[in-house]
Amino acid sequence: MQVQQVFKLDISEANMIATLSFHEGYTATVLDDCSWTQEDVTRFLFNHHITFGHIQANIRKLVHFGSKNTFPMVIAKGKKKLDGEDGRIHYYYDDCTEVDRSHGWNFREVMRIPMVTEGDCLAELIPSTEGEDGITIQNQVVKAKPGKPSFIEEGENVAFDATDNCFYAKAEGQVRFGVSSIHVHTVFEVKEDISYKIGNIDFLGTVIIHGDVPTGFTIKATGDIKVFGLIESANLQAKGSIYISEGVVGAKKGQVIAKENIYAGYVNQGNIEAGNGIYIEQSILHSTCSAQMEIICEKGSVIGGHLSTGFKMEARDVGNRLHTSTTISFGKGNVGYDSYKKLEQEKAQLIENLRRMKVLQFKLKESNTKTKNTLLTLHKVNNSYQKTEKQLQSINRSIHSYTEACNELDDAYLYVKGNMHPNTIVSFGKYKQTIDTLYTSIVLKIEQNDISLVPLEQKGDTIQA
Repeated sequence: MQVQQVFKLDISEANMIATLSFHEGYTATVLDDCSWTQEDVTRFLFNHHITFGHIQANIRKLVHFGSKNTFPMVIAKGKKKLDGEDGRIHYYYDDCTEVDRSHGWNFREVMRIPMVTEGDCLAELIPSTEGEDGITIQNQVVKAKPGKPSFIEEGENVAFDATDNCFYAKAEGQVRFGVSSIHVHTVFEVKEDISYKIGNIDFLGTVIIHGDVPTGFTIKATGDIKVFGLIESANLQAKGSIYISEGVVGAKKGQVIAKENIYAGYVNQGNIEAGNGIYIEQSILHSTCSAQMEIICEKGSVIGGHLSTGFKMEARDVGNRLHTSTTISFGKGNVGYDSYKKLEQEKAQLIENLRRMKVLQFKLKESNTKTKNTLLTLHKVNNSYQKTEKQLQSINRSIHSYTEACNELDDAYLYVKGNMHPNTIVSFGKYKQTIDTLYTSIVLKIEQNDISLVPLEQKGDTIQA
């Protein structure tokens, strides 16, 4: 009995699967009386134009196992096409803007800015694939659909490396994706006042705020900070400079700290610190200001508070008619009159302690009764004496450093264009003087190890003694 007499072939619509089933009237028992070879079955398939995907294991079953086989039986299967994958972008940075609101969360921390540093890998462009063609059981090719490429290009401060298909940051800042490009913005801009909607800001780059910074908020930037408003009792920290178009109203709280310069309209009860210079357009009132190089307040008054600078200070007026105490000190770093006097006091106390311990050592050594307690006490005194000597050596080194630093103040000066009122306290390093008379247009500086007051004539923008 021929194969075609017993079986019929069912072919799927896509010509991918051929299934053997019995003609009507036949069952599996008929197979026990049939003796076909694998070649007979293969010929049967070829006669039906099934030339690809023969399942050899099922053909062998058909020849050897007879009625033990299960039908319908898949006798041939084509190769499915594998469409190509679309191109995609794999991101390597954390784009989450949510803040950690677990225990200890600062309610002013509202938003996290996705930021990167220079050289960070931002994203990898995964190319699309062509896919693999399929083959029907009639050995016809089924074309695969190629994947769609993903298109994106480098934008501002971003470079693309074709060797690894990756985008890299050329600067530190905020990552933003446009429709077809990736950018790193070095400026974070706020178009309004800082509020609980915006929260604190900690940015790798420059921050620009078109409004005010209220009490309690913190703004940090590795670049500059520019505020087109006023600063209340807030905390501003910049590794560059800080620009404040209006002024600082600090209520003796908060801080404004810049590694470079600070520019402001005015300062009222503020705490500001600059690594280079402080430049105030109007007045400095009852504030603590520290600058490593200079403080300039040419158009306004300096009243109250404590101002310290490395080499130079200029102001229109210092103090007021109420004789409000105003302290101005010169000296780079922590060099100042109070610091120097404190060291001198510590030195005097250490010398006195050494004198007393020396007297005690002499009495213990000359004692007629060398008991165990006496020897133990002597040992403790000796140890204390050695520690105190080391402390004194350290104090002497610090005083020497202060003296050397004071020598650098030869060119330091305070220039008061208008009036300098009584109760103004001026110190140059270890030299200190309290002004007890009203002076007009005067310069204070160090001359022959003393503070000299030099009246000036102002001609144009020049200073002449």
